[in-house]
This record gives sequence, C-alpha cells and structure tokens, in this order.
Amino acid sequence: MPAHDLERLVIGCVQDFLGDGRQVHNVFAALDVDSAVLTAIIAQAAVRANDPAPTFRSLTTRIDVHNDRVDILVNVGSLEPPTQAAATASVAPHLLSVPIIRIRRGKEVRLIIPAADGAPQQDADPALIKLLAASFAARDAADAATDQPLVEVARTQGYSLDYFSLLLRLSMLAPDIVEAIHDGRQPLALNRQRLARMTKLPIEWAAQRTALGFI
Repeated sequence: MPAHDLERLVIGCVQDFLGDGRQVHNVFAALDVDSAVLTAIIAQAAVRANDPAPTFRSLTTRIDVHNDRVDILVNVGSLEPPTQAAATASVAPHLLSVPIIRIRRGKEVRLIIPAADGAPQQDADPALIKLLAASFAARDAADAATDQPLVEVARTQGYSLDYFSLLLRLSMLAPDIVEAIHDGRQPLALNRQRLARMTKLPIEWAAQRTALGFI
C-alpha cells in the first residue's frame, strides 16, 4: 500500500477534525474544563488545522489499517494552551475511524478514500462496501497461500469454495466501478444481493460496466 495514500488520508482526516469546532468541543464536553479553556482549545485546533504535514504526524499516536477502515488516534491533549498544562491531562486519544476500500491495480494495492473535497456520500451502501472489502481480503489471502489448494484457503477463511471464488472474481472489478460504489454513485439497481449473485461476472472491465448497469 503506497505510503502517500495513507499519509494523505490521515492528514485530511485530522485536518477535518481540527477544523470542526463542534467535534473538538464534543471531545472535551464530558470533562470539567473551564469554558475559557475550552474556547482556547477550539481556537488552537482551528489554527493547527493549517499546520504542515509533519505537524499532523506528531498529532497522531497510532494508525491501524484494517480491510474496511483506517483507525487514527489523535493526541487531543496536545491542543491545550501552554498556560493550561493540567486542564486536559486526563484526555484519552480521540479515535477517528474512516471507511476505505483497498483495490489492486496490477501488483500495486491502492486505498480508495473519500473525495478530496469532503463531499458527503449520502447514497453509499455499507453492505456493498463490506462485500468489496471482503473480496480484497480474499484476494490477499489467496496471494499469501500460493502453495495451498484454493479449497483449503477458502476453508481457512471460513467460506465455501464457490463463495470464495465469487469473492476473488469481485476483487477484479474495474477500479472506477469500485470507486463509484465507495462514493455511492452505483446504479440504483445494484445492491449487495445482486452483486453477490454475479457468478458469471465478466473479466473485461468494459463488459463489467455494462453487466452492472454503469453504461
């Protein structure tokens, strides 16, 4: 997975969080923080939203990449003004969890991440996204077990051979189809049930677009 994809995702998410005064307020709302201190924290967060990339890396305490999401722990305690050193000492790192899809383009694995403009994905189908995430996880498992029969790999992953084979075929969807599903731009008739029944899904990308109703 290219490091620049992950860095771009992390920086974008931390920027969005810091620039959203309501989110920052909610993190500290349950604590006994003086209103003046809270106002200063929100102002400090807004300023740091424009910091250079190295600063964002210093704000994150942990980054975990899963098949369907990236979890980012943000050191929100560092947002306190220097004069209020003890005010946020008990604040635990704040978790930002971002849905993703990992797709293959040749031998390279790429992250499909939310649009750079932060546009809402109102029509995204979580069940479809989860199915695609499972398909790429199946491909990873198959690639990592080249010395095992496919039926054994399927059994290890908890699938029948037929369903595992379907997941492998779905992992070869055209990248633009995967991106459209992640962004919620798939045809209205395309849902998880329909895609999971596509046992004869074409290999050619152009034929896939036709079969799934994209053209």
